[in-house]
Amino acid sequence: MFALDQQMKPELSGISTPLWVHQMDIVERMSGLWEIELVVRSESPDLDLEAPIGRPARLSLTGRMKTQVLERTFSGICTKLGQVRVEADGASTYAVSLRPALWALTQRTNYRLFQHLTVVEIANALLDEWEIERELRLDLDRYPVLELRTQYGESDHAFLARLLEEFGISYFFEEAGGTAKLVLSDNPGRGELRAQPLPYTDDPSLHAVTAGEFATKGHVVHRALPGAFASRDYDFRRPGYRLFTSTDAGSEAEARWEQFDYTPGGYLHEHNEGGQTPHADDKGPGRHEEGFGKKRTELAMLRTRAEKASYQVDSNVIDLAPGRLFTVVDHPHPAFGESLLVIENRIHRDDEEEESFTVTTRAVPASVPYFPPITIDK
Repeated sequence: MFALDQQMKPELSGISTPLWVHQMDIVERMSGLWEIELVVRSESPDLDLEAPIGRPARLSLTGRMKTQVLERTFSGICTKLGQVRVEADGASTYAVSLRPALWALTQRTNYRLFQHLTVVEIANALLDEWEIERELRLDLDRYPVLELRTQYGESDHAFLARLLEEFGISYFFEEAGGTAKLVLSDNPGRGELRAQPLPYTDDPSLHAVTAGEFATKGHVVHRALPGAFASRDYDFRRPGYRLFTSTDAGSEAEARWEQFDYTPGGYLHEHNEGGQTPHADDKGPGRHEEGFGKKRTELAMLRTRAEKASYQVDSNVIDLAPGRLFTVVDHPHPAFGESLLVIENRIHRDDEEEESFTVTTRAVPASVPYFPPITIDK
């Protein structure tokens, strides 16, 4: 579908021999670690397989079109290097795996307590330990002080991801000027909109003649999902007080599909003005508050329904990525007329396939609040 004009350049620490990419698979997801799997060729049959492991690595992509040049860079670490074939003349084939620097958090487990901190402060503490460059696109006033959060035998990454999911914070990666950064956002639908819309075509060969950008194989799907949510908590200080909240999406057909959750401590947080009532606070300044629980219930509904409407397109551009917004024009269905938020992107390259390069992108309407699904439960 699209030629990268020989511009796929992997760089591994400790490896000076040139590497040529034969196959490439890149998977990027909102609130997920990107994954890069490469099959590369080298004239050297004896690369040091240990030298790059756990050290900085980079993959640079350049896509040349008639009127512009698109570039992507993935900076992270090498997590695997293996020789899979060697020929008589010494030319060899190697398999390479790259991951973002945040992947290192998956390799350390711990048991520890975080007290009297907001979720953002806990996240910053973890990321500081690993020296992860980051940008916070957050409304900090939304996050109250928490009485206690426990990392219990889980990896640093699992603990971080669990907290971010609980409070509706998405994460994705951006890179500019050779510097990679982690972005934490509670409203990714307000992200950067791609300057040029993608013209839709059912026949990509027409655009191949003019070497122009395009989108094709468009899909839009609406799903039936639970439309009502309710939750309860229990306050041991006030056992007679009924802590219950509910919300619905306004859809009569889906309102009967209620999701009910009982989460002890789910309504508990600390008031910023805590400490002014020492007798009431003798068991701690935390309070079970119905208003806080209501926000959590509403978040549960928005999280579950975030992909009620979803889109998928193939394209010939390499600059789409989770957290970025784009538009498609000239599609006959009006649903494609709005800005779309990328939540997953896949780039595939294989020199032995007829369509050697494909980009498949999943997206949701940018106008609908997006919050990451719960994937880690503790």
